[in-house]
Amino acid sequence: MENSSNNQYYVEPKNILGKGSFGVVYKGTLTKGNKKIPVAMKHISQQIINDKNLLQLLSNEVVISANLLKEEDNNQNGENQMKNIVAFLDIIKYDNKDYLVYEFCNGGDLKRYIRYFKNLDEKMIQNIMRQILFGLNRLHEKKVVHHDIKPENILVELCLPKGDNSDLEETIKQVMETTSSKRYGKDKDNNNNNKMDNARLLDILNSSTFKLSDFGLSKEMKSFNNKEVSGSPLYIDPVLFNQNIDRETIHNEKVDIWALGVLAYEMFFYELPFQPFPPKIDKLKAMLDKGQYFIDMKKCKKISKQFLSFLNMCLQRPQKIRPLTDELLCCEFITTDPESFTYLTIDNYKDIEYPDDSYLQKDGVITMNIDDNRMINVTFEN
Repeated sequence: MENSSNNQYYVEPKNILGKGSFGVVYKGTLTKGNKKIPVAMKHISQQIINDKNLLQLLSNEVVISANLLKEEDNNQNGENQMKNIVAFLDIIKYDNKDYLVYEFCNGGDLKRYIRYFKNLDEKMIQNIMRQILFGLNRLHEKKVVHHDIKPENILVELCLPKGDNSDLEETIKQVMETTSSKRYGKDKDNNNNNKMDNARLLDILNSSTFKLSDFGLSKEMKSFNNKEVSGSPLYIDPVLFNQNIDRETIHNEKVDIWALGVLAYEMFFYELPFQPFPPKIDKLKAMLDKGQYFIDMKKCKKISKQFLSFLNMCLQRPQKIRPLTDELLCCEFITTDPESFTYLTIDNYKDIEYPDDSYLQKDGVITMNIDDNRMINVTFEN
């Protein structure tokens, strides 16, 4: 066991949490006095250290994470303004290996819950989107672009609802068992004794905290000096495929807004709005060039005009049309109780007023256009 800043760390090599941008992430323990605190420890492989480009990305993550930590340390009002961003704690050497140390989130990542539920309802999506927007807003205020918004990079800190006196550790264990990958496919009906009721699970998730993580591809806006394009392809801003892209476009925090729209669609439909088969970049680019994605009313019992408007605002190809995080935090989908939303169904979707007929297709499918924001201004106005 080795020390860093008078702290003692222990890595649990058999307890793998996942894989980050720079290597395997393990669960570890930080000992401070008589306290043992669980932490996430991201191993920095020798391959990263030997690769000049990857080492630069690693350095970038450390600098950004450390600056965010410093910002929170300097916060004088006692409010945790970074609660929706995973906290960076340390960089250490343990057993002759280098690790980045982050706060541990007990609920895994958002992808786990999307896979389990397959279709999240708008109340849950609203809660998750609001929290991600809070985190992104803090990043963007600090002139940092995340550049890799996707379910695997949203971590969950499970919390009990107010007034719930259940044992937290046992509840977390039950949540993780219920949503384990063993629950999918052939093994889903085995060992169900500890399976949690979905209503109970949703109640816990609605009380939990969602945090932005993995800053391996994040950039400080002022640091861009070339036409570097980064991100996960299926979530990437279509503007970045433009070969004549200018420097300001690459820096723009609105690349995160596009990815946020893709994520919201994924949570609702359990599929991506632009997902070519096979998943090749040229096929993805062709889909984006066409400029359309679809809302199939047969795949959802109902969908609100407020949620459609949110998607429409995020998924606009022209960056100047896309709102900023603070604007989205004030939009109706984020601020209004979903109980008061206006919902479309397979029976009444035709009642919606469109700027022209180009948005409609037969058989209950609404066509959304990523080059035309009239649906924001006309279609969904009350």
